Amino acid sequence: MVMGGRGKSRESSARSDYASIIASAVELYPQLAACEWEFVWGGKVALTLEPSPAPARARPGVHAALGYNGRGVAMATVMGQAAGRSGAGPR
Repeated sequence: MVMGGRGKSRESSARSDYASIIASAVELYPQLAACEWEFVWGGKVALTLEPSPAPARARPGVHAALGYNGRGVAMATVMGQAAGRSGAGPR
């Protein structure tokens, strides 16, 4: 099982730095409370200067959506749909 979330803003393998993520996993799956977490890890995340994602047009007919800042799964889905609609032209 891999459980992800926002941890410390530095690289760390200290189990205490991941307590909130482990607690979230146990909240979702209470039977995990009895388990030992064998590994924890983290890393750096790239952030943009703007706090919100932004659509971009790389060139005519080429659309992009950039700058999710840790909210990529949900936001990329929505931005992809919006980019697809804008690239589809008039209906």
